[in-house]
Amino acid sequence: MNLIKLDIYTNDFGAEKVANVLEAKGNTAAEIENETAESIQGKYIIRTKNDEKVVTAYYADNEENRKTVSELKVLYMMLKSKEMYGDFGWDVSLGRLYAHDYIVDETNWDEL
Repeated sequence: MNLIKLDIYTNDFGAEKVANVLEAKGNTAAEIENETAESIQGKYIIRTKNDEKVVTAYYADNEENRKTVSELKVLYMMLKSKEMYGDFGWDVSLGRLYAHDYIVDETNWDEL
């Protein structure tokens, strides 16, 4: 089984906003150590990588979920534009708020 892995690079403040969007789309938080490829679908984790927060969501690789991932990427672009317009305050940054998705094979669990 292949999974779509969506990584969103942000900061501490942005991680909360990103998680809120994911939860509005039906995702739930997960602890990766307790998950399998089957159980991780529709969940997300937040971790620190190179001084950034990375919010990672997982989906089964199918047409419906590819559409969901595309919609999420647009929502994050809209969130970034709200930051640029000062909607969260002129001194607030969401970090890069860069979203990247790719396909991983469940047999390569260490890539997840």
